[in-house]
Amino acid sequence: MTTAITLGRGSRLLTLYSYYSLFLALAIVVVDGVDKQNIIIAGKLPDLFLILS
Repeated sequence: MTTAITLGRGSRLLTLYSYYSLFLALAIVVVDGVDKQNIIIAGKLPDLFLILS
């Protein structure tokens, strides 16, 4: 009985982490798409932005 509760909690945590990483990736893509002149992101260190994204 305890194992089922633990797996449920782990599953919820994994789902939350998946949503968080999806939101973070989408936020980076949206900000990069809006920033046509590369002022906000990748203006000074484009190689670092490429590696991090």
